[in-house]
Amino acid sequence: MCVLPLCAITLFHVGDIYRCICDGTASDQHFAITAKVSCVTAVETVCGDFEFAVEDDTDAVNMFYDKDIGTPPVPGDTISAHGILKRRRWDRRPYASITALKVLAHGPAPTPLKTTVREMAEGRVDCRYCRLHATVREVAPSPYKPGFAYLTAVDDGCIISIWARATAAECDSLRGLIGKEVDILGFCTPVNISELKFIGRQIRLYDTANIRPTPSATPARQIPPVDKIGNLR
Repeated sequence: MCVLPLCAITLFHVGDIYRCICDGTASDQHFAITAKVSCVTAVETVCGDFEFAVEDDTDAVNMFYDKDIGTPPVPGDTISAHGILKRRRWDRRPYASITALKVLAHGPAPTPLKTTVREMAEGRVDCRYCRLHATVREVAPSPYKPGFAYLTAVDDGCIISIWARATAAECDSLRGLIGKEVDILGFCTPVNISELKFIGRQIRLYDTANIRPTPSATPARQIPPVDKIGNLR
């Protein structure tokens, strides 16, 4: 494990990293934290990294880790992590890249935080592993990244986008949820600017099994096709 001298480290808490990432102004800052892993957000990102979320008493944040460095942690692990804030090449926003990691202890995975689409949209659960209820309105495969799908869900007048790792068959299955009330178990990412121009918070799902019809859900609302623009009036 390569550990920087104390004088080179400027961020010592998860909350410090979160604020630097959200204000979008800081990069090349080194961090050294001790925190608990709350969830795995991607076994392998489009860049080949392992991504997971951590939290401590100050806040929560997602981090990226090269699997070639060592065995990735699992939810419930308490870790010591050193790294640096880098900038993504496509939108130049900072992100936390781990360069050295050690698992200090194993423990039970944290219980998902029960929340709502409104609370998520207002930024109350950024970088948290959450459970929420909503109605699916749209499902589409990513035109840029095979194996991914995008969904739109609504609740109480608020809209949230959902990113999911999904095969073509799983995407077809997800279309059956359009118009249905569902329970969603996922990670709230605070800022997202993708090829499809989603801007703002987004739910990320590693497993499509984490979005299921609500047991007491009302029948799906039938949405009539639009064959003429005049029908929208």
